[in-house]
Amino acid sequence: MGDTINVISTIFPYLTGGAGGALITWGITWFRNRTQTMMCKYIDDEILSKLPIQQDDGTQHENIYVKYFELLNTTNIDIEEFKVIFQFDKTATILEYIDRTKSGTGKHKMKRTKDKPNECIATIKNFIRKDKITFTFKIANINEDLYYVSEDDCIKFKIRCKDYRKKKLATKAKRSSNVLSISDNLNKAEDE
Repeated sequence: MGDTINVISTIFPYLTGGAGGALITWGITWFRNRTQTMMCKYIDDEILSKLPIQQDDGTQHENIYVKYFELLNTTNIDIEEFKVIFQFDKTATILEYIDRTKSGTGKHKMKRTKDKPNECIATIKNFIRKDKITFTFKIANINEDLYYVSEDDCIKFKIRCKDYRKKKLATKAKRSSNVLSISDNLNKAEDE
């Protein structure tokens, strides 16, 4: 009996050390490869006009708003390339858009969708951890004041948009719980 205890006490540290190390390695790998959350902050909102305005090209808009969003890479990976989709009211029209980073303005490819004037897609390249991008949108014809932000064709992370505006403005605009216009390339948003 004494010999078996000596053998077990000699072998036990090697068995648990190998199994313990494997479990720790598995846990770290799972943690690094899980679907992560990237934060998008709705930081500000301005009303340029509540009155109808006629543009130089003859089009008339009921109102004009400016909305500011800040996208932060809160994941633990550097991301080579992905797309972010911004959507607003079904009746809205995005007039202007621009992105700002610490290296300058207009560094990322942004385009308004042809058949959906309320949708804009930004292609982000080389988004480093802890980096941030500010997006500014000039939008006309807002009725319900809805917004929706989502990633497109991303596997390793999801974008979660949170309202960081002043209370007075935050009570007016609402985050939509689903896609604002029907689009094949978007998934249904998760409720926060």
